[in-house]
Amino acid sequence: MQYIPLGGADEIGASAHLLIIGASAYLVDCGQRQAGPDRPLPDLALMQDLLKGKKLAAIFLTHSHFDHIGALPLVCQAYPGTPVYATPATCDLTRVLLFDSIKVMDMREGEVPLYDEELVKNALNSLRPVPMGSFVLLPDGTKAHFFRAGHILGAAMIGMETSEGRVLFTGDFSVSGTRTIMPAALPKFSPHLVITEATYGDRLHADRKREENNLVAKISQVIRDGGHVLVPAFAQGRAQEILYLLRLARLRQKDNEKFPIWVDGLVRSINTVYLNHVNQLSKFLQKRVRNGQHPFYSDSVRAIGNPVKNEREAALAGKPACFISSSGMLTGGASAYYAEKLLSCEKNAILLTGYQDEESPGRRLMELVDKPAEEKKILLNGQDIPVKCKVEKYNLSAHADQQEIFGFLTAIKPKRAILTHGQAEAREALAAALKNRLAVYLPNNGEVVELTFGQQTRRQKTAKAAAEGDLVAFWKNTFLSNGIKEYHLDEIAAKIGCDTGSLQIRLEQSSLFKEIYQNIWVPLSEEEIALHGKRKELMDKLGNLVNKLIAVTYRDNPCMAYCISQDDYGINVEIPGQAEQIYVKAEDIIGVCGTLSPSQSENVNYNWVELLFNQEGSSVQDLRIKVFDSWRQLTGLAKPRFSCLEQNKTREIFIAALKNYDLNKVGMNTETGEVIIYFYFPQALPEEINSVLLDLLKQTGWTWRINQETNMEALKLKLVELLPEGVSLVKDPSIHREENKVIIKVMSARNQDQHQWQKIMLDFNNVTGWKLEVQTETQATVKEVPKTTGGKMEINTAFNHIKNRLKAEGAEIYKTSLVEGSIRVQFITPQAAEPYKQMLSKLEEETGYAISIYMEPNASALFQKVRSIIPVKKNPSLFKDRREIKIVVDEPIDEETKHKLELFFAETGYKVSE
Repeated sequence: MQYIPLGGADEIGASAHLLIIGASAYLVDCGQRQAGPDRPLPDLALMQDLLKGKKLAAIFLTHSHFDHIGALPLVCQAYPGTPVYATPATCDLTRVLLFDSIKVMDMREGEVPLYDEELVKNALNSLRPVPMGSFVLLPDGTKAHFFRAGHILGAAMIGMETSEGRVLFTGDFSVSGTRTIMPAALPKFSPHLVITEATYGDRLHADRKREENNLVAKISQVIRDGGHVLVPAFAQGRAQEILYLLRLARLRQKDNEKFPIWVDGLVRSINTVYLNHVNQLSKFLQKRVRNGQHPFYSDSVRAIGNPVKNEREAALAGKPACFISSSGMLTGGASAYYAEKLLSCEKNAILLTGYQDEESPGRRLMELVDKPAEEKKILLNGQDIPVKCKVEKYNLSAHADQQEIFGFLTAIKPKRAILTHGQAEAREALAAALKNRLAVYLPNNGEVVELTFGQQTRRQKTAKAAAEGDLVAFWKNTFLSNGIKEYHLDEIAAKIGCDTGSLQIRLEQSSLFKEIYQNIWVPLSEEEIALHGKRKELMDKLGNLVNKLIAVTYRDNPCMAYCISQDDYGINVEIPGQAEQIYVKAEDIIGVCGTLSPSQSENVNYNWVELLFNQEGSSVQDLRIKVFDSWRQLTGLAKPRFSCLEQNKTREIFIAALKNYDLNKVGMNTETGEVIIYFYFPQALPEEINSVLLDLLKQTGWTWRINQETNMEALKLKLVELLPEGVSLVKDPSIHREENKVIIKVMSARNQDQHQWQKIMLDFNNVTGWKLEVQTETQATVKEVPKTTGGKMEINTAFNHIKNRLKAEGAEIYKTSLVEGSIRVQFITPQAAEPYKQMLSKLEEETGYAISIYMEPNASALFQKVRSIIPVKKNPSLFKDRREIKIVVDEPIDEETKHKLELFFAETGYKVSE
């Protein structure tokens, strides 16, 4: 095995790691240097020399920062047809970054662009998304795992299992994580070698919370003093984190303290990508999106629109504001524009929050802080500008520091480590800290590092060669004469002289052995081995299956699958409901249902489930019809099926994902693998529910159907909630199902503002999806209703009189009925009637009827009220004997919710407990 850093070894920029194993090579990242136009690329000429007579089998991207992807179009041009594997979020972000880079290069005077739009499109067509936490199995048997790295959205560590050892590329990673995404997950992987970043290998980070608080306080102070604030931020990760921090601060500010926040530059496009990957965001942001809110924007947090120049000038001429824009090092883009305008005013501030390259304007600006006033000048956008504004630096790094890298390497216990992505002092300091723990290498760019893991005897090498050259013959010579017995994976590996990782892959694909327990294998009979040749024949007949939708038999049932890769004996597929990709042997392939064309694949980011279930357009419809028809012909089933998770686990996952969408309940049809979802208000579901449901399909393998019936009881309760104080219903609402409309007649002590009714009708429609029509009259226009002969009111008049009088006092009445000559009134619970006993006595005199209380609680109304206070995992349980409602929740109950539950107890007499 050879490892060669083509760039990004003894520097930060142009990261490109080449791994050569036999006749195959793998490239991890291919970025650009961003500091200046000189030597922006990694050493692609050296790569060309090293790969003579070899094949570049795959390219892997750890994440989408430009210093890791900037050279991708040139590499894809030089090695056409090479697949590029990355997480779905990294694929989306790479698309945005590369198209933006074309615009940036076109704007630079006197520079020849490195590539054009055609090369970018070609590179993007090579992208192959791999779900986070999953793996891809290459035709040569190499297996590449994607582990969460916590650096930015979509960032992954790449764990490679090869025939010569296991290697983990950490890329840039963060153990503590950021405010917007989850931190790195410790890989379940045992590498021989780790190639890790050393960006902050010589220091420990400052207390992050203190840095965050200081940054927010400084922004607020400068704006209170009448100045503008510019926060130059990396478009991916840092900008979103700062928006999050300012949003949290907003919750504690008074209205008169809130200032405008403007988002500009590439940050705008990146924010849009975050909406497509909600499941990877922090719980706070996930909740905002589920509630129909944008994770970053609000009334006072807005993006600069078009025309950009006019909007920017208007924003700078307006109220003191905070501007968050890229680039983070002031090398160009919107941040350079704002810096030019703000630098020369003492009231303003530029607050830097990220790494600043040695040659970047951001670094030069930091170096001027302690200079005399006459020397404080900076060249920016071709102008020499005096620096009078405040300049400060805050440490909000999304990289691991020395202690975190040390702890990470200690936890996964590699034999060796190669330190890259760092300046000389950072790498040397980290190497010194690790020297007593493991062997450490500090290669320079272009240096070839030869690697072998473990000693092998001549006999073992011969056996290994035999195993790789003809595994069937090797099996017969080694095991057949001994009879069939059980072997541990380690025992087989020792006999044939290879590592267990590569052996596991070969055993799974060979059909010579069967795994009967974990890592315990038994050799199969000669008849079963003969299937090996038949599988090759079948695969030859089927031809290329990659990028096709396949009907396969999995766990004895037909399933729809998507082919990721193939070898001589089977295919590697993705099946919804399975966290990892599945290897399907040739005899379990039923047939091809359809092929995703390059254009379709690009349009949906290879999201084939979305293509089949949620895409529009004539070409997609044609493909969908063909796929479903083929599926029916191949399997006899009308609708594609998937490999489903266990029923109760699926129910829990659906409830957890949908609880913030006014979910009522879910039902399961085990015959069809379908979840029937009951929402209280299905007509009001937001558009993003489709993407949520698609994620659930991929996660569980269960398709879905939404029951379109609105829950009438919930609809009436929501109506009562929205009525203003002093307004009561004259009679029960009139429900018009065919029009999704509710008509109510209300009585008010005074004329209500027409605008208030319009707002109520709009709120009702937004929450329920139903239209509301209101007919109003004031109490002054209602005449006294005389009692009939015998001293009693007409019964319907008495019902309305009782309801209106009680509602005017603030009571919620659910039903009035005539029982054996007296009127019975239903409150939410009998205890809720206690404050109105005096009023009820008065009403007896006014109506001429004896009035009693319905002594059973209204369970449905109680449950609805509880759900409006706190999301619950399943229907609450009611215990009437002890006046208690039991609930099951996902998260601990916070203080604000506890207070609301105490008010609920005071109102109803029923206690809510977990």
